[in-house]
Amino acid sequence: MPMTTAISPEPSRVTAPISDFDPYAEDVLNNPYPHYEVLRELGPIVYLQRYGAYAIARHEEIDAVLRDHVTYCSSAGVGLANFHTEDPWRKPSLILEADPPMHGRTRKVVAGLLAPASINKLRATFEREAELLVDRVLDMGHLDAMPELCAAYPLKVFGDAVGVPAQN
Repeated sequence: MPMTTAISPEPSRVTAPISDFDPYAEDVLNNPYPHYEVLRELGPIVYLQRYGAYAIARHEEIDAVLRDHVTYCSSAGVGLANFHTEDPWRKPSLILEADPPMHGRTRKVVAGLLAPASINKLRATFEREAELLVDRVLDMGHLDAMPELCAAYPLKVFGDAVGVPAQN
């Protein structure tokens, strides 16, 4: 993972190692842990030149970012896209891409549903719905994973769990 140290071209003027690390490369996706270790060794913050974004991989810094909603906002998106300056590629999450106080209110509403005891009661239903969804996709003979699996499954099982009727 080649690296140099420079002042970032970003307005914040953070001095950080610059890396060509690609967290979306196939070898990283197949086994991310050795790559994360290298990223941690580079420093507390690393500028990913390929994406024009900063990365942090150490627990202490991640914890600080997650606790500081004033400096770091989630509502702009938690990936590479900035939902404040460009059109989101998907609808923002009500929990993940929400800042206080909205995050806390939303989290409180769904906390009971997501508690281990609640999820365990729904396990058989979740498994049955997953099997039915896979059967439907196999019958179609093709797959667009985002709408047909990644969006369809949680909308179905969590919608059913909280009594929200499915849209047809």
